[in-house]
Amino acid sequence: MKTKETDRHPETLRLRERILHAIVQPVPDGLALCEFECEKTECSAEEWKHCKRRLEALRKCSGGL
Repeated sequence: MKTKETDRHPETLRLRERILHAIVQPVPDGLALCEFECEKTECSAEEWKHCKRRLEALRKCSGGL
C-alpha cells in the first residue's frame, strides 16, 4: 500500500527535508546554465567572466530581456 507524503509522520518529513537539503543544494542563477546546460566541464575564471551564454542567461533571469 502506497502512502501519500501527507500521510507520513511529521518527523519523517523533516528528516527527509534535511537530507535533501544536505545533498541537493540550490544553484545560483549565474551558475545554473554552466552546471546543467554547458558542454564544457571546466572554464578558467576569465572564460567564465566573459561567457556570452552565461551572461545572456543571467540577463534573462534578471528581467533584462
